[in-house]
Amino acid sequence: LFENWVRQDQVAAVAAIAALPDAAQRSSAIQGVTSGWLESESNLPGLVDWVGQLPVGKDRDQANLAIIDHTTDIDPAAAWQLATRLSDPGTRMRTAREIFTSLAVDNPVAAREILNHYQAPAAELQELARILASAEGGA
Repeated sequence: LFENWVRQDQVAAVAAIAALPDAAQRSSAIQGVTSGWLESESNLPGLVDWVGQLPVGKDRDQANLAIIDHTTDIDPAAAWQLATRLSDPGTRMRTAREIFTSLAVDNPVAAREILNHYQAPAAELQELARILASAEGGA
């Protein structure tokens, strides 16, 4: 329902989620809106903004993961930014590693810039540095 509705009227579909009485229904609606919005390929920045306004937690993470999946090949830097917003540390680390690996191969200069500004535990930074070094030919 929400997947189709959002293609017709993003504002109404998003507003209707708040009126749902059950958390499971809201989660399902959030997934539907995210999926439908991505399939419509319209106003991706609006989707990212809307997802960013969702409460921190599983629903927002799932929506961000769907956007990341859709955008990693198109705009890995934007996908990286979304990955850093994931609330679950394990999911964030796995997703960031996948995106960073792709980015390091395709654009090592951008990957180095991201690495230089990324705030993360030392072990994660070391792993990303190893990925970048490998992509740069062991430099």
